[in-house]
Amino acid sequence: MMEVGIIGGGASGIMTAIIAARNGHHVTILEHNNRIGKKILATGNGRCNFTNMDMNTSFYHGEDVTFAGKILNQYNHLDTIRFFTELGLYSKNKNGGLYPYCEQASAVLDVLRMEAARLHIHLIVEVHVTDIKKEDRFCVSCQDAKHNMKKLFFDKVVIAAGSQASNVQGSDGSGYELLKKLGLTVRKPLPALVQLQSDETYFKSVSGIRCDARLKLLVDQQVIHNERGELQLTAYGISGIPVFQLSSEAARALDEKKEVRVVIDFMPDLESVDDMKLFLENRIRQNPEKICEELFLGLFHKNIGQLLLKLCGIRGNVKSISLTPEQCTDLSKRIKQFDVPISATNPFDQAQTCSGGLKTSELSETLEVKKIKGLYVTGELIDIDGACGGYNLQWAWSSGMVAGNQI
Repeated sequence: MMEVGIIGGGASGIMTAIIAARNGHHVTILEHNNRIGKKILATGNGRCNFTNMDMNTSFYHGEDVTFAGKILNQYNHLDTIRFFTELGLYSKNKNGGLYPYCEQASAVLDVLRMEAARLHIHLIVEVHVTDIKKEDRFCVSCQDAKHNMKKLFFDKVVIAAGSQASNVQGSDGSGYELLKKLGLTVRKPLPALVQLQSDETYFKSVSGIRCDARLKLLVDQQVIHNERGELQLTAYGISGIPVFQLSSEAARALDEKKEVRVVIDFMPDLESVDDMKLFLENRIRQNPEKICEELFLGLFHKNIGQLLLKLCGIRGNVKSISLTPEQCTDLSKRIKQFDVPISATNPFDQAQTCSGGLKTSELSETLEVKKIKGLYVTGELIDIDGACGGYNLQWAWSSGMVAGNQI
């Protein structure tokens, strides 16, 4: 039996601890907050989408996405479902996403905490780890809530401290500093699954509106990513699930000083600008008495219609029958190719996760640090981030299971 120290009591840390304890080791979790698993409670809008049936590396980002596949192949979504079922958590499938049947994230955390208690995993909360050194054993220096310093000794250590994303207290990114102190290479962490900002002033006029749309992410005029879903327009720019799915690549491109734009298609069911123009012309012929503002009734929110007309230089109170073919073409392009320059992402505290982290080249396929035997890294601290839909939690479960089984 070995003494194992887990730095961080989030999803991957708890999973690592459970598996290591099941394998007969004495496990201690060192947690910055006053209880373990706080971030789990915020996942899936409090419902906890804990994995997804459609699981492959196309849903992940990182400098070397193939590394994610190597870990997921060792412990996949079916293993996750089996693990939670054995803990007594019954799940439901909603369009491929798996949730606890009660749709309460607290149920996921409760079964994990109960299993940790059953296995006599030692929890030390409200403690901040400041340093890790290895001689014969690992010496972990930490400070408690009263600023008392102490040193703890372990045979093996897992750094599972999580990223600086989220507004959960204690999400400070201190794990990255621990990695750097150990001489490991960290790719710059950036917000991911986050809203995108634009300097365009017209967004204030459409703030709060939601609509179905298709989005294209362009970096230096090259299409990088396409998404469709419910777009949320805000005073500062754009939000919603399809925006989150684009945001990891957008954030990296912005950090590299590249031009980033999102092209919005407000009528994704129509294939082209020409189709849109024919559609508009037909509406005008059917209702020639309508003014231009009324042309979009039943299609878009009134404020979106007004904005489209304004950007095309068309007055809303003129008869739609008076529109020229050129104006119809311009309006159709605005609807199908609404070009939004992106200036920034929202900050870390509004992000659901981070891109960047420990370079995967520093790790073996067991998640052991190559140059420091007995040290493992799991979860968000690694340069792998996933799409919305349970993919980041699956990465946490998979990486925790792999590390826990190798200790």
